[in-house]
Amino acid sequence: GSALAIMAMLLLPVRQIYAKSGGQTTANFLLIDPSAKARALGGAQVANTESLDALYWNPGLIRNLNRKGMLATYIRYPESITFGNVTANLPTRDWGTFGLGFTALDSGEIEKFDDEALRAGTFKVQDIAIGLMWGEKYRESISFGVSAKYIQSTIDETALRGFALDIGSIYSIIPNRVDLGLALKNVGPQIKSKPLPSVGIIGFSVMPIPKLTFSAQGDYSIVGPTLGRMGLEYKLLDILPLRLGYKISKDDLNSLNYGIGIIFRDFMSVDYAYGLNNDLEGTNHISLS
Repeated sequence: GSALAIMAMLLLPVRQIYAKSGGQTTANFLLIDPSAKARALGGAQVANTESLDALYWNPGLIRNLNRKGMLATYIRYPESITFGNVTANLPTRDWGTFGLGFTALDSGEIEKFDDEALRAGTFKVQDIAIGLMWGEKYRESISFGVSAKYIQSTIDETALRGFALDIGSIYSIIPNRVDLGLALKNVGPQIKSKPLPSVGIIGFSVMPIPKLTFSAQGDYSIVGPTLGRMGLEYKLLDILPLRLGYKISKDDLNSLNYGIGIIFRDFMSVDYAYGLNNDLEGTNHISLS
């Protein structure tokens, strides 16, 4: 209750800007699930303490990653739209853990028309975000982190630029069993009179029995409570994670997701996910980490 109230207060100024903008946000690609694992689990990652992809939702998780690593994701949507994400982290002994993230969305070729509705060639919409992350432990059970992002959206030959911050924390209520995550994402100044898609997130992760993890979170966006996420993962033989996830949205664009991973000797993994939205084509997601 108190955490939700704090999030609502912090997002109130952004919601007021959103109302004045006519109900439009910019750089919405910042809310796309960044990896196959995240997609398979419905995006319920704010309290996931095991993998790099969770940093996209909660930079406070970075200190829980005790060794350096890298994650690369490629997603191809209908109509030749592509999405890519690369994230890497580097732990240090005395200065916390640092991370670097790169995200890109490409619309593919879109037909362009002149004032007389005649074809005038093609254009592209290209979005990128580059983020620098840092995290540290406050106590053995509490970690926090921050991410500063440079954002650029290019439509044809017009480029819009901006900056945003993510802040987050993770609290291990029962170490390796029950975790609580909190995060504020995409908080920053407007880009050309349009606010960023700011969102406050609260969620938890529970391991009721060995190898089985259930995670859930609520996303409180600047337009109100819009999204609930749930995910279930079972590690078969410790090398084959089986995943199932569901996203619930107030605009009825609910999403059922499932996927599988292959872990190679605990130093590399390949993940696959398939996501299906209401009345939309399914999408395939592949990640390597």
